[in-house]
Amino acid sequence: MEGVKKRLKEVFENPVRYRRIFQNSPIKQPRGGILYGPTGCGKTLIGSSIAAACGLNFISVKGPEILDKYIGASEAAIRDVFKRAEIASPCLVFFDEFESVGGKRGKDTTGVGDRVVNQLLTFLDGVEVSKGMVFVLAATSRLDMIDAALLRPGRLDLKIEVGLPGKEEREDILRKTIRKNKIEVGNGVLDKVAKSKLLEQRGERGKVYNGADISAIATTAYLKAVHEIIDKEK
Repeated sequence: MEGVKKRLKEVFENPVRYRRIFQNSPIKQPRGGILYGPTGCGKTLIGSSIAAACGLNFISVKGPEILDKYIGASEAAIRDVFKRAEIASPCLVFFDEFESVGGKRGKDTTGVGDRVVNQLLTFLDGVEVSKGMVFVLAATSRLDMIDAALLRPGRLDLKIEVGLPGKEEREDILRKTIRKNKIEVGNGVLDKVAKSKLLEQRGERGKVYNGADISAIATTAYLKAVHEIIDKEK
């Protein structure tokens, strides 16, 4: 996960920090990328944290929310997103569930999907020559469904896989979830039972989990501890 963040920070932070150097450079720095991998692995969190780390304003868009049954409405929504990004420059536009708006053309009988992809291509090409500092980061669990034109150089050409967390990352997610849910709040009995339940939950499941699963394990352990204490006091 840290390697992913480091790579993205290099791509999105340097052009802002050393803007004059990059503006005069004959080699264009990537302005867009796509994160791909299993759902629940923290791709959305990566997007927001990178924007904060790089000093970029952050506009998050869920792909399905862009789509509209009325002719022209979806394309207008795309235009509005990039218009807001230009105003908020320097800005990172984050498209979640990108396969819903960036799917391969020719698969949609209504033609809406094709028009949305064409609109995205227009704006991604415009980002390259934009006077403002607008970057685009997309996230998908189905890279195979994305239209190839969107992934060509100058568009979303930076492709980074976000896989399941390793052992240290899983432990870190657990610690953060414990702090977030205030399991360690000074109530000795509750802490003891909650931690016991947490170990049980972790031991009951032998497979490797994504970040969302791990957070759910910690939350479930805490709730089990609460209910156990309540049952004892009845």
